[in-house]
Amino acid sequence: MNWDQMKKNVHARVQLKPAPHRLDDYGRKLPPLADDWIVEEVSADGVRIKNLRTDRTTTLGKDHIYDYVSNPDQSHRGVKHGFLTLKVQIFLKPKGLSIIPTARPGEPVEPPAVEIREQWVSEDYPSRSGLKARLEAAGYSVTWAWDTKLGDLALKGWEIVIEPDAQGVLTKFRFDEVGPHQTLVKRKG
Repeated sequence: MNWDQMKKNVHARVQLKPAPHRLDDYGRKLPPLADDWIVEEVSADGVRIKNLRTDRTTTLGKDHIYDYVSNPDQSHRGVKHGFLTLKVQIFLKPKGLSIIPTARPGEPVEPPAVEIREQWVSEDYPSRSGLKARLEAAGYSVTWAWDTKLGDLALKGWEIVIEPDAQGVLTKFRFDEVGPHQTLVKRKG
């Protein structure tokens, strides 16, 4: 990596290779987005970049960057565009980001698998345990939904309730006394 050349790319918009993985609150991978990042500063410490969609910033060390390649077809009106090939994988989390090394420059690293345990409970468990009251206090509606309807409900803003248990293991709650299996779901608002 030519560091003197990199200094000329301050204010350039770049796409990162590998593309950062977006993760949800539980560490599960979300669909990718082709975000642009802006090179805010190039210093002895590294390259500070900012995600234009989320406003998150991070500093990439000199040893994190493999190469910069321009993208002249996207560059216009004095705004340079390019690609940064990295030797690290960035994970964008709801509260911050993290970085881990890759095996080869530009190759993505998948996030660790997230295990979500199923806990079979009685129909009154959400009320009896205080889970329903806590979620309602946070602005959610809470109900049981037939498993066959979960896909339709997701389109209407419902999501499966996933909570850490006493040991911190992520858990979803299931109910089945009569009829089809049901899963506890929530919706904001």
